[in-house]
Amino acid sequence: MKNDTTKNKEKTQEEILEKADETKREFIKKFGKYAASAPLMGIILMTPETSRAQGTSNSDLGPG
Repeated sequence: MKNDTTKNKEKTQEEILEKADETKREFIKKFGKYAASAPLMGIILMTPETSRAQGTSNSDLGPG
C-alpha cells in the first residue's frame, strides 16, 4: 500500500514528464523546419572548394 508521500512524488514526476513533452513539442514546431536544411548547409559550407586552407606553395618560399 502506497502512502501519500509516494503518491505525491509519482504525481510530481508525471507532471515533470508531461511538461518536458510539451516543451519538446513546442521546440519541434518552432525549429523542426531547420532539421532538413541544417545538415545540408553544413555539408555545402565544408566542401573543399569553400573551406580550402590558405597555404603557400613551394615556389613562394624562394631559393633554397
